Amino acid sequence: MDLLEAVEGSGKCERVESAVFRSNGEICVNPRRRFIENSDRLPFPAYDLLPFFPSKYHPPFLNYLKGPAAALASSRGCPQACTFCDRSDFGNQYRYFSEEHLLELISHLHQKY
Repeated sequence: MDLLEAVEGSGKCERVESAVFRSNGEICVNPRRRFIENSDRLPFPAYDLLPFFPSKYHPPFLNYLKGPAAALASSRGCPQACTFCDRSDFGNQYRYFSEEHLLELISHLHQKY
């Protein structure tokens, strides 16, 4: 069961992986959901939901001077243990998008925006 099913009323939070909820006054924490191993099965980010995208999104200062720009992720996770980094969302295992997936995303951004 996923969170959407629980929110829509067809299930209970007790059965949703990674859910944190309150039950009878107590805070309950469910076991973590496993990481998605094949990153390529994830959909492209919903760039169309960003207000004024891409016209108001520009590269960082002193980088490539022409815009607009779009941020994209090529991987998730990191095996390093830097003290300044929070790896709680994506974990310690490095998982990456394939070159084909990234090329398709870049082509999609170029053609649509």
